[in-house]
Amino acid sequence: MKTIVLALVISFGLAARSAIAADPAGALTQQDVLRLLALRIPEQTIIENVKTSGTAFVLGAEDMARLKKAGASDALIAAMQSASAASAAGSSTSEVTDLVLIVDYSGSMNARMNDGATKVASAKKAVSDLIDKLPDDLNVALVVYGTSKTRGCEDIDLVQPLGPINKAALKEKINSFKATGMTPIAASLTRAGNELKKAKGGSAIVLVTDGAETCHGDPAAVAASLAAEFGVKFGINVIGFGIEPNEKKELADIAARGHGKLATVENASELAGALQKMVAEKVAPAPAQRASKQYEAAGTAVKPGVFFGDAANVTGGDYQGGLAMKEAKYYRVNLRKGQELRAVGIIQKTPYEASNSNIHQTFIVSIYNRDLVRVAREKTEITGNPRDPATLRATWTADLDGVAYIAIAASDNHDAGDGAPVELYGEMNPKPSPYTLKVKIEGEAAAGEAGSSIGRSDRAGGAGFNAAAELISPALAASDLKLGETSFYRFAVKKGDAVTVSTAAQKPWYRAGNGAIKASYTLTLYDDDQVQVAQEKIDVPMNPPDASSASIEWTATMSGNAYVSVSALNSGQSVYPETFQPAPGRLSVQVTTGSPEPSGSGATTPGEPKKPASGVESEAK
Repeated sequence: MKTIVLALVISFGLAARSAIAADPAGALTQQDVLRLLALRIPEQTIIENVKTSGTAFVLGAEDMARLKKAGASDALIAAMQSASAASAAGSSTSEVTDLVLIVDYSGSMNARMNDGATKVASAKKAVSDLIDKLPDDLNVALVVYGTSKTRGCEDIDLVQPLGPINKAALKEKINSFKATGMTPIAASLTRAGNELKKAKGGSAIVLVTDGAETCHGDPAAVAASLAAEFGVKFGINVIGFGIEPNEKKELADIAARGHGKLATVENASELAGALQKMVAEKVAPAPAQRASKQYEAAGTAVKPGVFFGDAANVTGGDYQGGLAMKEAKYYRVNLRKGQELRAVGIIQKTPYEASNSNIHQTFIVSIYNRDLVRVAREKTEITGNPRDPATLRATWTADLDGVAYIAIAASDNHDAGDGAPVELYGEMNPKPSPYTLKVKIEGEAAAGEAGSSIGRSDRAGGAGFNAAAELISPALAASDLKLGETSFYRFAVKKGDAVTVSTAAQKPWYRAGNGAIKASYTLTLYDDDQVQVAQEKIDVPMNPPDASSASIEWTATMSGNAYVSVSALNSGQSVYPETFQPAPGRLSVQVTTGSPEPSGSGATTPGEPKKPASGVESEAK
């Protein structure tokens, strides 16, 4: 199908210069910056000219790559982006000063639309009506093509050079041509680019066409070139007038590569409305808008702990913070037996993008008892980037006096349903997700303290029995553990002592073959002869952000030392890439000893380990 194209080039005056001294206070184009870099002009001089040029630079990924290849530093690129933001904020260069009309009178414009009017008649009327509404101080140029069948693809004329216009005379010229020729869209855009060199600001193009290129040109490539050379602020926008479905892709490519938009219309009324709307958006600066409201997490800002060893002491109340990906925050509360603890997480997921739009992030609230055993866990998986916050609640009733711990955590991005990790793209380190942790304690507290305190310290375990690190009960040691390591501790006991040893381990983040990611932890207790008396194992699949835990209770059979070890290994498929070594995961080991429980309380006979408390896990989808 032959085509008539109406292209509006709304220019913001990006006049090219051959040297920086030619017009140091004037508009500067991206092409000028490249030329100055090639001339080895001091970069600080270029930055100062960028700041004073008034140019609104539009820098895509290809633009920034081209500038860096030419030697531009991050500072220069940042200055160009800042200049664009300043222009958009309301400088005088945010208004159109120059407009180029390119009217295509190709033969296909003689076809009639559904409303009975020919396309060429509709286009002439739409352009004439537009001219009546243009500001009087706007510079305009007129380029036409397709008016002579004999000239073929060379049939392009500059009827009105860029400058002040006589509206009546310009409308008369528009109405004087007949539609007979070919459709050299690419060449006409190139001719428009020549007129842009006279402009004094930024640039934008609106192309209205009833079809695609018929002269073997590449209009999308020309659009990309013009956008790169002149920094087209408002893009090369395209209005498709009665186009065929197979022509839409080419027109969409022109708009996309020219940093613009594509609109399609089907009759004269729609054409006139779309044309006036698109031009009006560029002739007049966009109205000032209020800043978008950003989610604000409620609560008191309290520095949380990174694990059990430094968990922040809190009472009932609301606490705010932020969760980065693969991060957990820890809090500690005092409870009396029978009191109910409710931990409520209110989390606003930070938006991000991921491969194939596979966006799934899990948030978790967990409660651990005084022996580090996880007794309640709630989680919610968020798909996509919703703007409303997620809420989840974990609840537990204390069975003994003592402390309890709360973890609030955020996972990595993963396949749906606790799946394998999925890569992000674009911003690889999204901002932390703001959260509120509501801590509620229900039930009357008895008089006195809620339980004896346990000393917390940074203490790494040894590599064997002889090197075992000493703990003085009651003690909570904070350290870390790599895959393939075993960490040993020792502590004094008396025959008949009730002994509780516990561990909480944070699995390190990593990938494994076929998504089969799993780590196994083993907590082992030994007597004074270094003979194993009890053991608990934990399997941790995938990459949960909160700690897994195990606990052993045992009545000492002899006085002397008891020993405890914690080991970690990769029990899934091989970690990949092979050169990747997971960072150590956080580890806490807790030891308490005391007098045996009174008869009838469920105490075990010496040497018989008690059955450990079991964790409780539930899901909130």
